[in-house]
Amino acid sequence: MKRNGILLQLGMAVVCLIFAVDYAKADIIGDTLKPFASLTGMYDSNIFRVKDKDQLRAITGDDSRMGDFIAILSVGTDVHYLISQQELNLTLKKDFMRYEHYSSQNSSADLASGNILLSLVDRLKINLLGSYVKRPELREDYQNIGLNKTTDVSGGMIISYEMPAGFELAGSYQKEKVSYSLPVYSGNEYSVDRYAGTLTYKVSTTMKVYSTIQREYTRYKEDMLLGAESINNNSTSDSIRFGVSKTFTPKTTISAYIGYLERKHREASQRDFDGIIGNAEVAYGITAKLVLLINAERLLYEEIDPFRTYSVTNSIGGGLTYDITEKTKANISDKYYWKSFKNMPNIDVSKRTDRINELSTGIKWQPTRPVTVDVGYQYVIRKSDIDSFNYNDNIGKASVAYHF
Repeated sequence: MKRNGILLQLGMAVVCLIFAVDYAKADIIGDTLKPFASLTGMYDSNIFRVKDKDQLRAITGDDSRMGDFIAILSVGTDVHYLISQQELNLTLKKDFMRYEHYSSQNSSADLASGNILLSLVDRLKINLLGSYVKRPELREDYQNIGLNKTTDVSGGMIISYEMPAGFELAGSYQKEKVSYSLPVYSGNEYSVDRYAGTLTYKVSTTMKVYSTIQREYTRYKEDMLLGAESINNNSTSDSIRFGVSKTFTPKTTISAYIGYLERKHREASQRDFDGIIGNAEVAYGITAKLVLLINAERLLYEEIDPFRTYSVTNSIGGGLTYDITEKTKANISDKYYWKSFKNMPNIDVSKRTDRINELSTGIKWQPTRPVTVDVGYQYVIRKSDIDSFNYNDNIGKASVAYHF
């Protein structure tokens, strides 16, 4: 009854918003403002991503329920404004999440992002970007009864110039700051300055190649504690990528890059690492309605854990999308990750490798242009060398969305 009450209240809010939008159809609505709203009902079988009820009791003091029903209301608007060749785009969104049993996890999320595209002359463009995101931290990333919110603020600019003979040169700068709401994670807060340059060559209207070099400076709010010792974990990272993308038909494309990344620390040289990175994605139109998707990736991540320096994450996945009718589409996908953690040298800490499998399927139905109905299911299982990080999870959800 409690769950039905939450869904009813949120549903009435969505209906009211839809009618308000229809009533307020003025010149500004449609071309400039594009309001949207959605209501989602979801069941998550493992809210805290634990291996069993014993681990749940140790974290929450309660082993009565591993799963819970969640209602999510999302409201917002897109903004598009064009003057001559100058363009403004914004997205503003607010999410409200309500749990039936674990009400302490009730939360909200905020998103504000946008860009201003300036065309100064025919071949020179400046793109100013900014975003603000505040959301609950993913539960698979930490084990704590508290609700940890991540705040990510970023801004920057991209300057691009189209040269003759199909070449384009672009330079960019981005500043990003990440912080957390739980004090226990304040030492993980950091800021990053990224500088990048990209040279692109359009071989034809359907194919381009590019190369990118990037440098980033990472600074942590606090020194890292390694036992009784504090170490400065600030670092500089350099990377280079060579990529290609090719379109064969509207539903058959390929894109890939290979590169190399090196991260050096200002003081903690024992945490330095380097290695190959890469990504490949293929979409193949088997028929006019059936598309096969294949992807593979290798990435290097710096770990905040003081006893582990970095991790190598490899993944491979595939899926199918099928247009059942013009208004109904189905999809199924499976992705497998294996993440190897590299320990600090001369530190006696257990080996850790995680293996994650994500199976997803769903159906999307658009009965009318502004209304979309989604039904989906996801199964996730993680197997780790460290037993406490093992878990499996089933998520089923259904949603209805309205986009003006």
